[in-house]
Amino acid sequence: MKKLIIFMWLIILFSCKRENEKEINNIFQVTSAGKGIDCGLVLIDFAVTDKARIEKIIGENNGLRFFAFNLDTKFEKVGQIFIISARKTRDDELFACTTQGPSYPWVTILSVTEK
Repeated sequence: MKKLIIFMWLIILFSCKRENEKEINNIFQVTSAGKGIDCGLVLIDFAVTDKARIEKIIGENNGLRFFAFNLDTKFEKVGQIFIISARKTRDDELFACTTQGPSYPWVTILSVTEK
């Protein structure tokens, strides 16, 4: 019984560590596409070369333009380039938007550096 508990504890410990490593590697150079009228969030465009990495984070093919949750509005100037660390937006972070503009998937910004 003790061996089973220790084994399960080790699995949990190592799986959490891998998840944190994934977040560290999610660094992208993005371009601002302005502020979306629908949710009031900044829209960001990822590079075509990052498409496969974005699909791994989000889990589906959604294109290259995203609403950036947790990104300061000082980055809303169209064409502004900056570097972000991002992850998939959790369900508890989502909020309702108006349906006045086009809909885009969300990505949560962990950190941002001006270029």
